[in-house]
Amino acid sequence: ILARDIFTEELLARLGLNDRQLNAVKYVQKHGKISNQVYQDLNKTTKRTASRDLADLVLHGVFQKTGVTGKGTLYELRNFSDGSGLRNGIGYGGGSGSGAGFSDGTGQG
Repeated sequence: ILARDIFTEELLARLGLNDRQLNAVKYVQKHGKISNQVYQDLNKTTKRTASRDLADLVLHGVFQKTGVTGKGTLYELRNFSDGSGLRNGIGYGGGSGSGAGFSDGTGQG
């Protein structure tokens, strides 16, 4: 299952992401990765807001951070091959590897 296929409009809406974050997820689905600078340009926002929004996407389990801190940092869609899921009870079951599908009751997975 590709990460870009997991993040449907419905699932993203349930995560409570703001419009800037939704724009970033769509951008990464198309381009594969995003930097803080690209996030700023895409959303016409400050570095501080971009950093806060990107950190929140990592906390929600949507993005994973790669590279070193600073200009080398990139954000990609989270890789679910490790069996872990999204935060807030949405996504795959925990790291137990049960593979029972989505824990949000959709039965998708």
